[in-house]
Amino acid sequence: MGSGRGAPGRGDPRRPAGRIIVACDSGGHLTEAWALVAQRYDGHDVQWRTSDTEMARTMLAGHRVWYSHHRVRSRDGIGMILEFGVAVGKLVHHRGVTVVSTGSAYALPWMLAAVITRTDAVFVESAARLSGLSASGRAIAKLPGITRATQAPLEVDGWEQWESVLDVALATSSSRPPRGEAVPRVFVTVGTFAYPFDRLLRRVREVVPSEWTLVVQHGASDPVPGADNHATLGYDAIRRELGRASVVVAHLGVGTLMTALAVGTPIVAVPRRRAHGEVVDDHQVELLERLRSTRGVTVVAEVDDLDRCVLEAAMSGMGERAG
Repeated sequence: MGSGRGAPGRGDPRRPAGRIIVACDSGGHLTEAWALVAQRYDGHDVQWRTSDTEMARTMLAGHRVWYSHHRVRSRDGIGMILEFGVAVGKLVHHRGVTVVSTGSAYALPWMLAAVITRTDAVFVESAARLSGLSASGRAIAKLPGITRATQAPLEVDGWEQWESVLDVALATSSSRPPRGEAVPRVFVTVGTFAYPFDRLLRRVREVVPSEWTLVVQHGASDPVPGADNHATLGYDAIRRELGRASVVVAHLGVGTLMTALAVGTPIVAVPRRRAHGEVVDDHQVELLERLRSTRGVTVVAEVDDLDRCVLEAAMSGMGERAG
């Protein structure tokens, strides 16, 4: 996903091919999972379990997918119990598979089902987790028989460290030359979180001149007055908007960063804050230092630090950090 939608195809001669079930939420976790499969499970028979979203359907078109019509969210106890029942039923009838998950509320039900059905399982902590495990990771750490890996040097006992899909995206990215359009085009995306990021969208409306073209994927947030608004967009549509944009303004999500880096569009990234009810914890804030001095990425520590000068500097290739 970070490098395009082509399926992992050629087998890795270093490891035997097998059957894999990848279970994760749509959005950033799906983007990470796609890159992870390409890096470590190339040539395997892969099946997917994810939420039924426009992004997932376009990204996974042509692949075998069991869609979850009830999207399991963080702290959705009933949804997790229902997903656990689905997972047990699938694993009982699909012996010899390995379950792989990159986190979100889908991870724990599938890892627990794997333990109960004696199915091989691998849990890979999100690349966004730079200083500690997520709530899912902490719970899964207590389950026996699961291969567990981080994508950062957390040095947690019993966990392997795997190459970070975000690091690979950063290392292989290429910045697009400044375009210098007479009328800049700004694409704003805040992902598919259940939590709104209205502070950022209000600030965008304040600082983007009315004569500029403004396209917004707002998710759970309120639409932006005067913009071309979309609650959700398919993966192809997101990549198309990224390619057309002069600059991207986004929440500091790993999936969004990876996709924008692959396209080469300059991105201004702003972290969600737990104190404002925009996310369950401050893992996006942790990414600020990691991305400092990254070519093509301007990190803005606070919403109020975003202004027209930041956008223009990013479009000119001079952006780095604000705030």
